[in-house]
Amino acid sequence: MEVTLIENRKSPKGFIVVLPGEVIEVPQDSDKSWLTLFYSLPRELAGKWKPAYELPRCPYEVLRTDKYDHIVCDDMFKLLVWDCYAWSAWQ
Repeated sequence: MEVTLIENRKSPKGFIVVLPGEVIEVPQDSDKSWLTLFYSLPRELAGKWKPAYELPRCPYEVLRTDKYDHIVCDDMFKLLVWDCYAWSAWQ
């Protein structure tokens, strides 16, 4: 029996995203890693910051291209996600 130590285990250091025709890895320290939380929000909450309305509700294009990086990499995007989850927790 072969034992694999956790330190030696080869595993992704991010999120594995399966898209039509391709598989990509989004690093955990990437701004795009916030998209998993963002896309879990209802549109009514996610739209509290106007530029968030520009993001398509289907994440494929956001993940595959840099077209929306000016929104996703903005600190206000992270603040929106944090605030929405904080508000939801207190309701």
